[in-house]
Formats: sequence, structure tokens, C-alpha cells
Amino acid sequence: MLTAATSSHRPSTRVTRFCRSGLTSVVSELRKEGIAETSADLLAAKDLLELGIGQMSTPTSALSHPFQVQPVIGAHVLHADVERSLTDPDVVLLHADLPDDTAPGPVRVVWFNMSTLVGGTATVEPTRVEDGTYRAEGRMRAGHGVVVAGIVPGDGGSPGFALVAE
Repeated sequence: MLTAATSSHRPSTRVTRFCRSGLTSVVSELRKEGIAETSADLLAAKDLLELGIGQMSTPTSALSHPFQVQPVIGAHVLHADVERSLTDPDVVLLHADLPDDTAPGPVRVVWFNMSTLVGGTATVEPTRVEDGTYRAEGRMRAGHGVVVAGIVPGDGGSPGFALVAE
């Protein structure tokens, strides 16, 4: 995980970057420290790696933005967003709009805080919204720091991934 300034030709914007190798190193360190293989933190980190999380970057100042890798169900690329709560910045909110022509099953949310080395998973049941489509929403107390998250649609979809800056 790196934070760097962008080119001097543009206004100064800090960018937070995530690399898969950083999470791989965290998993190794947690194991060396004797963290139980069944701990929620270690399971979440391993799960993100198994799902295929890769390199991502985001403006450090972005409180709300689309997932860097959008989840997919069948032929539908879903729209998923991530944001920090304005009233409690330790809370990260995820939501994905699901296609209305499918009967969506539960959606799994996986997250890991690269700063505090805490992570977890949750299962979210989609709800029908006013326009007739379905939406899955997750709320995690991820804490302050850089957070990586995945959202995994049920029904055999492909996961989406997001990086949330401090």
C-alpha cells in the first residue's frame, strides 16, 4: 500500500495504491504471529486473495467512489459503490445494484483494514427498491485506515473489489 502525489503538471492530488503482494505479506505475518487460521481477520485476508483481488488505486481524498473492479452476475456488470460514512468515518458502506431480471441471492461482503490488520465478512440479503430493481447494502465498522473490500454476488457471479482510502 503506497500513497503518492500525482504529476506536478496537475493540481496536487494524493493517490492511495494497493498491491496484492501487501495483503499476501500480511497473511504471512499473521500466521507467523500465531493468529489462528480460523480468526475472522485472517480468514477475510485469505478470502480476498482467493477471490483474486489485484492492484487498485484511488484518490486519497475520495470519500465515495465506484468499485475499481465491478462485480458481475451472468452478462450483467453490476454497479457497486463504496464510501465512508460522513457521520462516522470508521464505518464503510458498500452497495451494489442488482439486475431486476434475476432473482438475486445473498451477497457476501469481505473486507480487510490494511492499517489495523482487522477484517471480516458478512452476508447481505438484497432488497427491492422503488424502481423495481434490487440493491444489496453492507455496513462495516472497518476503522480508520486503508481498507480493501470485495463484494461477491451469489448465484455464481464474479466478485468486485474496492479500495477505500483513509
